[in-house]
Amino acid sequence: MTGSSDHIFRENVAPVFEVFVREVLGVRTQSLERVELSQPKTSEREPDYLRKVVLQPSGEPVIMHLEFQTKTDKLMHLRMLEYNALLRRRFGIGVRQYVLLLKGKGSTMRTEIKEDNLYFRYELVHMSKVKFAPLVESGVPELIVSSVLADFKRKDAAAIIRRILVTLRQAVPDERDLQKYLTQLDLLSHIRDYDNIVINEIDDMAFTYDIKRDARYQQGIEQSAHNIARESLKNGVSIQL
Repeated sequence: MTGSSDHIFRENVAPVFEVFVREVLGVRTQSLERVELSQPKTSEREPDYLRKVVLQPSGEPVIMHLEFQTKTDKLMHLRMLEYNALLRRRFGIGVRQYVLLLKGKGSTMRTEIKEDNLYFRYELVHMSKVKFAPLVESGVPELIVSSVLADFKRKDAAAIIRRILVTLRQAVPDERDLQKYLTQLDLLSHIRDYDNIVINEIDDMAFTYDIKRDARYQQGIEQSAHNIARESLKNGVSIQL
């Protein structure tokens, strides 16, 4: 997984894993353990998120593997199959795999392989189809922020963003912590083109939010500097200057 939005999901899932998999994936666990898959140095990718869990009510131990995608990957089924084989060999138990698609329909993403001697599948979860209410009402800041990508049921986006902000402020009274979650909300809202609405609602609700600390703001500043330098060179300005 790549990109700041993906990173936010990896960061946010870690402290609230049980709540996340219950509310988003519909899976109940009774225990969990952090595990890692040591990959060869030549390997291009590592799994986004792994946990060894005991499922309820069966008591079955499995490796739960989550991948977060901000764009369609036509070869996702092959990547997940490769991970599956490596995880089974490493841990010797069953593997449950989920790809959370944060943007797009994923219509070209295959979720299974059916051949004469092979059958494999993983679960593709569209965040845009996940129920909004359980996330925003969870009381967990990480899930409240993630609710901006959930299913609004065609309700007014500004009203939904306002509800997220009010709920977030109630859940995070500390201003420094609130700043972090507002930045995350701004970044995730960009996936659904709601970032302007988020900024406007933050201004209207008199939140303390320093946009200069925002990651996309910093990227814009850097890009502007590069553009100025490039144009200056074209116009004959010396490299030293």
